Amino acid sequence: MREKKREKEGKREGTKRKRARVPEGNTNMQGAILQALQRQNAVPTPTPLSGNEHFVMGLVPSLERLPPEVLEYIKFQIRKVIFDTSNFTLNLEPV
Repeated sequence: MREKKREKEGKREGTKRKRARVPEGNTNMQGAILQALQRQNAVPTPTPLSGNEHFVMGLVPSLERLPPEVLEYIKFQIRKVIFDTSNFTLNLEPV
């Protein structure tokens, strides 16, 4: 009975399917995937700090030791000095 079912389905006992052969070496697709993964995992090199950035970073330890109220006042004063010395003008004339 079982043999008849297998014959109807086109399957024979003892036969195996052949596996698809994978070509040896890298194919174009495998190479493209490998390059994409390498680019994704690459760590970007940090840009070197300018002199101004080094100066400001040097202030950080001193600023972190200040109480919050004093720190906010100093930050405000720094911004005020920069604003006052810039050539920034407001055009408040009516249009």
